[in-house]
Amino acid sequence: QTHHITDYQHTRRTSVDDATLLCTHHHRHHHAQGWTCIMQDGRPHWTPPTWLDPDRTPRRNHTHDTVI
Repeated sequence: QTHHITDYQHTRRTSVDDATLLCTHHHRHHHAQGWTCIMQDGRPHWTPPTWLDPDRTPRRNHTHDTVI
């Protein structure tokens, strides 16, 4: 599912540059579990909740990276 990194309710716009993909489960539950998302260098980085990472270091999912 497509996820707006900047809440749509605040911007009222949709942009590929401000979006990422999530599975249905994580799209439904990421906010309630304390995760947030930011764009860094044009790529989504997920910030875990404090209980998981007290420093709240943003991290990227490299699973679908391609080698060029």
